[in-house]
Amino acid sequence: MRPFVYMLKLQQKFLYAIKQNHLVFKGDSVLLGISAGPDSSALLSLFEEIQKKFDLKLIIAHFNHKTRGSESDEDEKFVRNLAKQKKICSIFGKRIKKSNKLSENKARKIRYSFFSRALKKESANYLALAHNADDQAETVLLHFLRGASIQGLAGMQYKQAKIIRPLLGCTKEEILDYLKIKKIKYRIDSSNLKTKYKRNFIRLKLLPLIKKEINPGISKTLLKTAENMKRLQNHLQQETNKAWKAVVDNTDITPANKKARSAVLNLSKFIQLNEFLQLEILKMAILKVKKNLKNIYSYHLEEILEIIKSDKKNAEKNIGMICIIKSKKDIIISKNH
Repeated sequence: MRPFVYMLKLQQKFLYAIKQNHLVFKGDSVLLGISAGPDSSALLSLFEEIQKKFDLKLIIAHFNHKTRGSESDEDEKFVRNLAKQKKICSIFGKRIKKSNKLSENKARKIRYSFFSRALKKESANYLALAHNADDQAETVLLHFLRGASIQGLAGMQYKQAKIIRPLLGCTKEEILDYLKIKKIKYRIDSSNLKTKYKRNFIRLKLLPLIKKEINPGISKTLLKTAENMKRLQNHLQQETNKAWKAVVDNTDITPANKKARSAVLNLSKFIQLNEFLQLEILKMAILKVKKNLKNIYSYHLEEILEIIKSDKKNAEKNIGMICIIKSKKDIIISKNH
């Protein structure tokens, strides 16, 4: 008879997330973003527990932002010792220090750029990050306060291209309980206690106030909102894809053809769509031609839509590198030379 093995709630949720969302497969190579903090320390331990079962190759990745002086260096030292002690392959990066000042957004871009290079260098299948349910609630609220689309309100995803987040359904409390029971050491980032950063302000000031004065279960409410928005997003994406096939006229705009320079849309069929689908189709067309939506904002799309719906039989609009031409029968979206 096999002995009964007690699994902590965090272990159960982690394993469920792995299987339910198909996050990793047997023989995969997984790059682990390890900061030295409690969340990533738990992530490393949990992946070690399933390493043999899934025949995984684990690689520790750590980036030193050099923004907290010796504290940043101590975090790096901690992770290096961890990798050495556990005999796990590792890769480290650091910012060439210009100043201690670095915005949240800039730091994220630099860190993800490092992770992207590390993925390629190590030929890893996935990058595992330690975002948890509390992080998800903060993200959804932050997106809402800034003014977000359905995609923004859906928050972070368990799997997004090569990024996986197995702890997204796990609370901070569950993570800390696991670390305590397992006697796993970790470090605390002092900058997480400073409310000058937007996320910290939401976590330390705004969410506690909402819990006290309005909704004690606000975190669960935000997580449920994210789930509902994700379902809605999936449905609308299916509808958008159907509409795209109906209105696109040029055959070279396909996922396989990455050199397409223009998208030609049938004007009469486009006009018959509801406004939401029209805006989504315009975004898809620009994305396929420009390869990204950088510096394309909602007001740009609304301006284009206004021209398309106008009585003018021929009209033209330029937005940066993109040119939109309305003719009698078509809408042509192309790249400016």
